[in-house]
Amino acid sequence: MAGIGGVLRDCNGKVICLFSVSIGIKDSNEAEFIAVVKAVELTFSREDMFGRSVMVESVSANMVHWVLTPPGNRLWYYQELFILAS
Repeated sequence: MAGIGGVLRDCNGKVICLFSVSIGIKDSNEAEFIAVVKAVELTFSREDMFGRSVMVESVSANMVHWVLTPPGNRLWYYQELFILAS
């Protein structure tokens, strides 16, 4: 069983939200990507975040590379996650 978690902070570093969720059986790369998607969903579900810029940080070099890769060149295995994130 895999789990994800994260911390949302404001521009001053103040914690505004913590999250932790069980996501079932996933590999580490998929879990990292789902964590970023969840963080973005939580961020934009907040009324005070409408129209604001967001910075996402991750310790997963794979996840960062995949997000920056053009859609036609992404790994097919994770294509459903990219659709979820868009």
